[in-house]
Amino acid sequence: MNRYYFPYELRFKNGGSHSGALLKFELEEGVGYADCHPWPELGDLPLQSQLSLLQKGSFTTLTLSSSLYFAKIDASARSNKKNLFEGLYVPKSHMLIYDINEVDINLIEKILEAGFTSVKVKVGRNIKQEIQKLLSMTKYPLKWRLDFNARVAFEDYISMVSELRDLNIEFVEDPFPFDHQKWCQAEKITRIPLAVDRFIEKDVSDSDRIWVIKPAVGDGEKNLSQHRFTVTSYLDHPLGQASAAYMAAKLSAKYSDHCLICGLLSHYVYESTPFTSQENNRLSAKFSIPEGTGLGYDDLLRNLNWRKL
Repeated sequence: MNRYYFPYELRFKNGGSHSGALLKFELEEGVGYADCHPWPELGDLPLQSQLSLLQKGSFTTLTLSSSLYFAKIDASARSNKKNLFEGLYVPKSHMLIYDINEVDINLIEKILEAGFTSVKVKVGRNIKQEIQKLLSMTKYPLKWRLDFNARVAFEDYISMVSELRDLNIEFVEDPFPFDHQKWCQAEKITRIPLAVDRFIEKDVSDSDRIWVIKPAVGDGEKNLSQHRFTVTSYLDHPLGQASAAYMAAKLSAKYSDHCLICGLLSHYVYESTPFTSQENNRLSAKFSIPEGTGLGYDDLLRNLNWRKL
């Protein structure tokens, strides 16, 4: 199996950047492509470590095993001149707001005009400021998904959401590090559902707690018959988004009664790239299916300056 990579950098609209690498595999099924976009801040091995493992033919990380999984699916479809999304319905997405400072009336009006009904916002960095921002949005017909990335303590979480009782909170994601007893206690006190992302392997209860499924790190094969769930991208490359969208379409068809609005439109937090189509640049709650075979982007992928591992 020959392996190649193409390093890239995605630039946040509010400053800063994040690196990843597109991967190309020459497989029995044909040539297949995938994304590798680790987040060391969340416990992933750094990109260079991932590439070093890949060079040795090792797929021991969730990121790499997922990349190979999607590359095989992609290669098979490309060999058969088929787009993977044919006959599939991709669920609608929430609007992702990475920096709460971006929240203002103009943005909210654009979000509503684009057909979004849910907004996911990263919180837990500056609680007082976030409370004020969110309370100024209560008059708008939107559901809010608050993602803390486990930044706050139990007591601070309870205090914050009690001040947000007038906000239509759909669910809260990873408010603080997972502890089954404390999470259940928080749900009982606040009456707000919790969603588990980073700690999904620890949630072995028989509750119907919401699961955040991230195909980029191998979550797509889980049994979801007992859980409501949402499928999200990994704040990764548009090719990685396409992988997540494909999995969202498959899972929503299989578990139609359990799938919530998903989170497949993370490209809005980044500056445009050649892979960000004109269609994708228009604010919309609907995922824009890439043209081409497999996961799409045929010409762009073919013409990259690939480096052999």
